[in-house]
Amino acid sequence: FGGPRHGVSELLSKEKGSLKEHIDFWINTVPQQGTETVRLEEAILTSLTLLNNAVGNQVAKPGYHQ
Repeated sequence: FGGPRHGVSELLSKEKGSLKEHIDFWINTVPQQGTETVRLEEAILTSLTLLNNAVGNQVAKPGYHQ
């Protein structure tokens, strides 16, 4: 997440200090993307797609999807 010039860690460090002080863990859902940052809407879509593929069948109620 972030912008064209700065990632979320750089943006947060300007406001609040070290990112490590504010999060429990960091998951990179778009490794080797070829850019320094990923746009928010791309990152959300990618993350939700991966989550759905990983656990979607386990949490879906029978008969919910037709």
